[in-house]
Amino acid sequence: MSEHRSPVPAAPRERLFFNAFVMNTTSHIHHGQWRRPDAQQHRFNDVETWIGLARLLEEAKFDAMFFADVVGLYGDAEADWSVYVAEGLQIPSNDPTVLVGALAAHTTHLGLAVTSNVFQQHPVNFARQLATLDHLSKGRVAWNIVTGTQDNGYRNFGHEALADHAERYRWADEFVDVTYKLWEGSWDEGALVQDKAGSRHADPAGVHKIFHSSPRYRVEGPFLPSPSPQRTPLLFQAGSSGPGREFAARHAEAVFLVAPSPEIARQQIEETRALAASYGRDPYDLTFHQGLSFVIGDTEEEAAAKFADYQRYVSSDGYAAHAALVDKAGRAYPADTPLSQVDTNTAKGFLENLRRHITDREPTVGDLALQRLRDTVVVGTPERIADTVERWRAAGIDGVNVINWVIPGSFEEFADKVLPVLRARGLAQEEYAEGTLRRKWFGGDRLPARHPAARYRGAFTHGPRSWAEAAARDREAARGDSRQDSGGSRQDSGSSRQGSGVPLLDAPAALAVAERLAGEFAEGAAARDRDRVLPFAQLGRLARSGLLAVTVPRAFGGPGLPASVVAEIVRRVSRADPSIGQIPLSHFVYVNQLRLQGSRAQQERLFGEVLAGRWFGNAQSERGTKHVRDFRTTLTRDPAGEGWRLDGTKFYCTGALFADWIPVLAHLGPEGPLHVAWVRGDADGVSVTDDWDAVGQRTTASGTATFTDVAVGEEWITDYAEVFDGPTTYGSYAQLVHAAIDTGIARAALDDAAAFVTAKSRPYPDAVALHGITRAVDDPVVVHTFGEMELAVRGTEALLAAAGRAVDAADGALSEESAAAASLAVAAVRASSARVSVEVASRLLEVAGTRAALSAEGLDRHWRNARTHTLHDPAAWKVQHLGRWAASRLLPPRHGQL
Repeated sequence: MSEHRSPVPAAPRERLFFNAFVMNTTSHIHHGQWRRPDAQQHRFNDVETWIGLARLLEEAKFDAMFFADVVGLYGDAEADWSVYVAEGLQIPSNDPTVLVGALAAHTTHLGLAVTSNVFQQHPVNFARQLATLDHLSKGRVAWNIVTGTQDNGYRNFGHEALADHAERYRWADEFVDVTYKLWEGSWDEGALVQDKAGSRHADPAGVHKIFHSSPRYRVEGPFLPSPSPQRTPLLFQAGSSGPGREFAARHAEAVFLVAPSPEIARQQIEETRALAASYGRDPYDLTFHQGLSFVIGDTEEEAAAKFADYQRYVSSDGYAAHAALVDKAGRAYPADTPLSQVDTNTAKGFLENLRRHITDREPTVGDLALQRLRDTVVVGTPERIADTVERWRAAGIDGVNVINWVIPGSFEEFADKVLPVLRARGLAQEEYAEGTLRRKWFGGDRLPARHPAARYRGAFTHGPRSWAEAAARDREAARGDSRQDSGGSRQDSGSSRQGSGVPLLDAPAALAVAERLAGEFAEGAAARDRDRVLPFAQLGRLARSGLLAVTVPRAFGGPGLPASVVAEIVRRVSRADPSIGQIPLSHFVYVNQLRLQGSRAQQERLFGEVLAGRWFGNAQSERGTKHVRDFRTTLTRDPAGEGWRLDGTKFYCTGALFADWIPVLAHLGPEGPLHVAWVRGDADGVSVTDDWDAVGQRTTASGTATFTDVAVGEEWITDYAEVFDGPTTYGSYAQLVHAAIDTGIARAALDDAAAFVTAKSRPYPDAVALHGITRAVDDPVVVHTFGEMELAVRGTEALLAAAGRAVDAADGALSEESAAAASLAVAAVRASSARVSVEVASRLLEVAGTRAALSAEGLDRHWRNARTHTLHDPAAWKVQHLGRWAASRLLPPRHGQL
């Protein structure tokens, strides 16, 4: 058996990879060129066309032959689609997975990459196909993971329409998880014995069922193919949007770029490498391959003339049809549509790049086709082309996907004229290394141990033997490996699950992660609010990100980040979706309460839970009492033994529905002092009901939690009242985070107002008549209103930052004076943020006009969210305490609302 060693830690590479980017169709990228006399791509149905090209590429020492693919037409699925057929624009086209089997038999070293969409077949069948190809090619297969951009493609497979952009990547995560389990975990190393003398073909103890269950797939296993040379094929990915880069950071080994400039490529590469590091991968486990076309001449004049000749064959209709952008209903945008008015599920990465590239004016949909043609074409002599390639290399790319004008001529010319110059500069390989494609690129046959697929190696050796056992294990995993009976005396040793911790983030990393997640959470926020879709998936990503663990003290293994950083994290997330910003508020507050009042044993256990990715909810407020700080929930002595029994009903229990632990505020004994009972969310007698139906903050699930005779051990009760016996930052910390939510809402409302007025509002007739205004955003009345709103929001943001510093200072040197200073600073921002968030959210509708009030626009959610959240505590009392300090130097009271 050959040696299968893992790749060594990666580093920047000296030479570049060169891949031929092709498609089993007539018109792939450069439309109209198939009509040239020297073009042979129209012979795509003839296997000899591809065998000849593969042999040419291998002779020229290309690294790989990369096949694109689609499963449907581009553009508006309801519109006339004859242009695609007339142009041969990726119709007809054939399955590259079948073709690669033939090419594997006629090549020895050339990598063979196939594109396959996660929705076009079941992962079991696909995994089997790729494993078979990897066997046949002796380990030279790669998979380009795509999620699709064609509405028609989704309809071809029984779906009504193209799935939401973020949802497609969640689908991809689920799909690859199944394939990883099959490729990496179903067969142990050495299980294929093939012992003729002993009459034993494989070792049954080394072959396992996987019992995978997820929303879309239920797969029992075992995997039918034995492990192929690479097990998992080398993984390509081409998404350049936020979710696409996230997916690449977790999974990809090779990322296909179509950046319009080296500068934008550098930015995308650096961002994705940083994301990979945040997921525990080596940043250089990823390679980046820029798509480029080349027009080659022995002189600059010859190259220019050749390019002019190519231009004669260009099909403008083909380029326009290929670049067609559709809205979420499947309708195509006209070419003159400004990008600010585009709301699409497709090509989001291309649009982001275009916005970065065209900064002197508002880019349009039509610019997208022109950019693809102009900015990735290199015209010149071999030496000039090599100079340009070096500039791209300096930007951080690891390879080039060579895009052809004609087949085979473009590749013949590149091989004969450009590759020798690149080799002379050390930029292209002279000979192939031996072994699999991954060994050629990374030094080993298998994915490194830091890749997520590697966690399934050996994972099923002692795995479940039935679906019932698998379901039981899933339930046990959901409860956590360190089980705790929240009412009894039984307790497993250890403070948390081992080996399953979240990333530990310093302040810059935490803020970067918050900004990245905010970008994801903003997508679909309006729809979640409108349809009241609870953000379970988003909260899962938040829990896994490490952000919920940032305040765990360093003495207990956490980052120990200060209140100011927490406030900025919450502000950024709330700017995207304030419901998601509010849900973990109580988590941070009770981590702080545990820090201030918890016993050492409680801190070790519960901080360990947080570091393992679990979080705290909230069961504090009640309805029907005399005032908001009057509580009836009570802990009474258990008459049957040691411990206590918890009974009561709580409302406004934000986060409880999603939480692993629910801290419950209750009297210790009838009329006794307030304490916190730490109760597991799945404990007997705990019921959390999603009956929250407020006008705003609709997806916080801030409903009812009922506790009926819940057993609570003595060790899971923390004093609460004592926290206010001396100077404390407990209340100012909580109110700081509340202010961050309001501040995020205010900024989001202002941003959305600007975007709406720029793209959709019409100018007022008086502005047109008196000032010749043609755009609403240039109306002087509108500009002045925006100035007033910006001033108010900036002021609140400055107060939030100042309050964060005051709380940090008080935590560092606590005294009556420092605690009072923190409370007063927080009172100022709380009063300001409450007023400004409601005011700006209201003025959004005023300045944007009647259309902005339509429910389909979703802009009213900002006012509803602000109005609902600011009702938590009366801002007027914050002003009262500020006034008492200003007039009489009276210190503010100590309680949880200040």
